[in-house]
Amino acid sequence: MGSHPEFEFIYVGRQWADGYVPKNTKIIGPFHGHEMGKALREADIYISGAHYENCPFHVVEALASGLPILYYEKLGGGLELCKKSGEE
Repeated sequence: MGSHPEFEFIYVGRQWADGYVPKNTKIIGPFHGHEMGKALREADIYISGAHYENCPFHVVEALASGLPILYYEKLGGGLELCKKSGEE
């Protein structure tokens, strides 16, 4: 797998408790309210790795910010929200 400097992955949330730091990923936040909306609107796409969540609020926030979503097929209740605005 080659290097792709044209892509930047940003993780919004808390640091991992075990000190894990993902490669090629910038960690920011956590944010709440307007700060979260601003961070999302700076992105081009939202990637969700959630499994079987009832109605994941992070998906609602991404959709409200106008982002297309890349999601896992077993997202749960959020699947209905993502079908028209993303790719499985």
